[in-house]
Amino acid sequence: MIHFTNVKWKNFLSTGNKFSTIAIDETKTTLMIGTNGAGKSTMMDAISFGLFGKPFRKIKIGQLVNSINRKGMMVELEFKTGGKDYLIKRGLKPAKFEIYVDGAMQDQDAAARDQQDFLEKYILKMNEKSFRQIVVLGSGSFVPFMRLGAGERRSIIEELLDIQIFGTMNDLVKERVSDNKKILRDLSHQIELLEQNINLQESHLKSMNEDKQSFIDKKQAFVVGYVNEIKALELEIIELESKTKGFSKLNTQSVALAEYHTTFVSKIDTISTRIRNITDNSSCPTCEQEIDIPHQKKMDVDLSAKRSDLKVAVADVKERISKITFSIRDIQKNIDIITNKNHQITNLNSTCNRLNSEISEALNEKVETVDNEELQSKKQQMITNHDDKYSLQEDKHHLNTVQELLKDSGIKTVVIKNYLPLINQLINKYLSALNFYINFELDENFNETIKSRGRDEFAYGSFSEGEKLRIDLALLFTWREIAKLKSSVATNLLILDEIFDSSLDSTGIEDFLGILNSLGTEANAFVISHKGQQIIDKFGRVIKITKDKNFSKIASD
Repeated sequence: MIHFTNVKWKNFLSTGNKFSTIAIDETKTTLMIGTNGAGKSTMMDAISFGLFGKPFRKIKIGQLVNSINRKGMMVELEFKTGGKDYLIKRGLKPAKFEIYVDGAMQDQDAAARDQQDFLEKYILKMNEKSFRQIVVLGSGSFVPFMRLGAGERRSIIEELLDIQIFGTMNDLVKERVSDNKKILRDLSHQIELLEQNINLQESHLKSMNEDKQSFIDKKQAFVVGYVNEIKALELEIIELESKTKGFSKLNTQSVALAEYHTTFVSKIDTISTRIRNITDNSSCPTCEQEIDIPHQKKMDVDLSAKRSDLKVAVADVKERISKITFSIRDIQKNIDIITNKNHQITNLNSTCNRLNSEISEALNEKVETVDNEELQSKKQQMITNHDDKYSLQEDKHHLNTVQELLKDSGIKTVVIKNYLPLINQLINKYLSALNFYINFELDENFNETIKSRGRDEFAYGSFSEGEKLRIDLALLFTWREIAKLKSSVATNLLILDEIFDSSLDSTGIEDFLGILNSLGTEANAFVISHKGQQIIDKFGRVIKITKDKNFSKIASD
């Protein structure tokens, strides 16, 4: 279970340069009140930013930094889980993301994304989607479970039931299936080549025994063909080399022109500065003597003419650089072609050397004995390869079986089916506690079936906003119950953002408060409202958010 203890922030949204601090586990229930725009929901965004690097509401990251101070934004979040104390420090301008365990900072990963994955997978054991479903119910950016797609619903349930490991295992099995398929394909190809090689070698051995000279002639014919091909490539290289002359000279010219260009541009800048000094001043900036207007105009005309000449020279240099660059590229293409052809010649020479070596061996060795030994070795290799192929096929069969079990329709569906009765029971228990008497059921595909007492069927979308909110609340408390049972993503924190201000009537509010008070000591609920005066006496603590000189401030009653 994740037990949140403390959160503080500064320069976050409308908060100033002094830390605003809230002790999360101080009281069982906390009412946060304030006028619209005072900053009541800032705590919710700060916790979400601290955990996941993004606010709960749809706010651009850059807009989280206080628009007046414009720097030093920081969120610090403390919690306990797995017998350890954690502190997360995350900020912007400057950017910071640090994780402390029992007071010691963890080694920083190479990438913030890697550290975020570590935080979600191994410390929190929940992602942002799960956080939104079991920790926060808000009227703004919150998307209720019933408005999510089937894939998102399944992802949340799998994480709550701690069965996403089967998805990870399935990914690993997929990799092994892919590796097995590749190895099996390669081995089959090797067997095919080996069979061809054995057949060819048997035929070759027979041919060599009948006429060794025939074998030598064939090899020599290959050598002659390759030699002719080498000669043709060498002629092509000679022709291409004639097109690469002057490459060094062009490079030298290119460097020289670049220097000219730099010199001309510098002179233009110098002349422009002199023109400004002459036209903007009535006296010489060097000798401080007064310059008469005719002299000013003359110097302006003379210098402008020089500058124009230099600009023409710059344009000419640019054009010459462009032409030389084009020529260099053409020559470089020919050089690349020459390099490629030289590689071809090297490979052909290597092949010729190998063939000549084989011819020499055929002339000097007792081919029958050598080939027979090699043939027997290949036949033994064939037997070994067939045994390996059989073993791989067995592995493939087992992996396919495991893969079927790990698919969404396999073990995970069995686990989900086992939990569905409890999930549906809890949903209907909380619906009854909210005085909403319908029969609500989710199937293994997380599609709902809703029936009234009269057994009429409804869909979630057919209910009023107040009735939808009761369903959303029932699902929220159900997911928290399931999380508590699984101890995977259970947490003491519960934030309800303005749900009293929207669709709940007075009866619904009373019913909801009754559920809050029944959650036990392990839950710390925060209710955010701008109409909290009606229910202020129902809470263990009241935090009032005010705004003074455009900065939000916290006061506890």
